[in-house]
Amino acid sequence: MIRLLYFSQEVTPMTSADVAGVIAVAVPHNTMADITGVLVHSGGVFLQILEGTEQAVLSLYLRILQDKRHTDVEIMRVTPIVKRLFEDWSMASIEATPLEFKQVMKFKSENFALEEPHEFMDTMHRLLVILKQSSPAKAQ
Repeated sequence: MIRLLYFSQEVTPMTSADVAGVIAVAVPHNTMADITGVLVHSGGVFLQILEGTEQAVLSLYLRILQDKRHTDVEIMRVTPIVKRLFEDWSMASIEATPLEFKQVMKFKSENFALEEPHEFMDTMHRLLVILKQSSPAKAQ
């Protein structure tokens, strides 16, 4: 299994309802493909983490590249995993506050790919805490 993290930029502003629509389509597909993860959106930027078999995740990523709602899709990290971090979510959604997203964007600007594994995992665990604290309606 692998965990893939990417950033992208929305093409036109998306509302919370627009993002909810993306999640509504992703959940059944990801459930069938045994993919888990989270989509974080704020300030016109997306961060998405996908977990699953290499074939399933890379196949989904190729579909994501074709999505015209975003641009500048950039993989920041692909990591082999033994255990999923977001195992309870076929696709969770976080509409990040500016402060939360500022922390995430700090890693992007410092080249997430070069970060130490423990720093990367600390960030992933912070996202997991946000998910667990959010309402059940957001966690899918």
